[in-house]
Amino acid sequence: MTKFDSSAASFTNWNVGTNEIILAVRNTSAESGNAGGFAFRMDVLATTVTGNTIVDLGPTTHYFRHEFDLDAAAAQVSLLELTPLADDGAVYYLNGAEVYRRNMPAGAIGYGTLASTEIGSPAAGTPVSIPSSALVAGRNVLAVEVHQASLDSDDMAMAASLRAVVVPVDPRQPSSLKFDEVASALAPFWIELTNVHSQAIDVGGYEIRSSNEMTAPYVFPSQFVQPGERIIVDAATLGFPVVDNDKLFLFRPGGNAVADAVLMRNRLQGRHPDFGDRWLTPDVPTPGAANSFALHDEIVINEIMYNPRGLLGTPDMPATYQTTSLVSFADTWKFNRSGANLGATWYQTNQPVGGDWQTGQTLIGVESSALPEPLRTTWGDYSQAVTTYYYQKEFTFAGAPAGSELVFRHVIDDGAVFYLNGVELADIGGGSTRFGMPAGAVTSGTFASTSIDNANYSGYIALNPAILNVGTNVLSVEVHIW
Repeated sequence: MTKFDSSAASFTNWNVGTNEIILAVRNTSAESGNAGGFAFRMDVLATTVTGNTIVDLGPTTHYFRHEFDLDAAAAQVSLLELTPLADDGAVYYLNGAEVYRRNMPAGAIGYGTLASTEIGSPAAGTPVSIPSSALVAGRNVLAVEVHQASLDSDDMAMAASLRAVVVPVDPRQPSSLKFDEVASALAPFWIELTNVHSQAIDVGGYEIRSSNEMTAPYVFPSQFVQPGERIIVDAATLGFPVVDNDKLFLFRPGGNAVADAVLMRNRLQGRHPDFGDRWLTPDVPTPGAANSFALHDEIVINEIMYNPRGLLGTPDMPATYQTTSLVSFADTWKFNRSGANLGATWYQTNQPVGGDWQTGQTLIGVESSALPEPLRTTWGDYSQAVTTYYYQKEFTFAGAPAGSELVFRHVIDDGAVFYLNGVELADIGGGSTRFGMPAGAVTSGTFASTSIDNANYSGYIALNPAILNVGTNVLSVEVHIW
């Protein structure tokens, strides 16, 4: 009870919520009769505490968790400091490993374990260095359990801050991200990259650039790649064509240092862990999986001593090839730009000229920028409301000797699906030849998956010559805008 006889009285021990004040008035022993008088007035000054969360009291132990991201490898962290605040005691865990305890007894800790001493007025402690070995690149969890010093404790508080000093990657050190396998320049493009580091890395900001200065670089979005994990970049994602003898460069974030490079060839290329950075020829493509090689080391040349007699040199005889063009970039095609839905099997019919089907010499379309071929058929009344344009070309194949190769390339803006003799065209390995189009069913309302600013030659795509009919063949193409 607080005894007072002036206006200077004050009350303490307020509770959160409703409080009760009991006033008892009595005469002292030196007085007689009734009390001479009584007056009471209460002025309350309430201060709102912002930025805090109030929890219910009662439990012996309270538990807290906070998730945060580390945008670096754990090995780059040179200092990790924890600034604790706890009423009364606390144990701190980083990704499940205990890293610090404050005002708590040694040994095993349970729900009923009490703090060593009672804390009257909690305050942030001095920053303490904790081990950074429990950190991981990407998502981390800091967990704290706060223990009361007594079962009837009437207060509890917890706060913590974590500070990391991260050392930047030395650009002179080998890159953690490297090219590992790349498709042939004659096949639909894809390139595989892998993390050769022992820690996860964020590939955000890495760039793939081409030696063709007319192309824009592809910049990786932020994503964490685990040790040994492989990621694939396909043609639609890359956003620019790749042909034989192009050089692809992998730049570190910031674009100031080259992390890796590869020279494109008309063959599959991959790296073998036993041969360092050498590019070998895998026996089968394995995008997203370990590279496959058919290595032969059962017979080796151990030593040679050879001293031949001198011979006059003879010039090399270059190989000779005969090339036959079945469809050229200047041929006349049938086309339909009416915007009508021709159905899902339109390419299974050799469409007659007339009505919506017109003819024109390629390249056909509308374009204000420079193209690799002349625009020989231009549409003056082009409408952007049309999503899909249909084309057909009939040609004759007289047959070819054994060992012949069949390749094709195109100039498309934005996406296209190709059909030969009523069947969707596949490359020599059975892969899709779609350009800038999503997988699955395609309708007249399907949009291309990527936008092409200025159409250019695609890379050569190898086909199986057996797909051709001796005699008449029909090549059908549907072009979709983005």
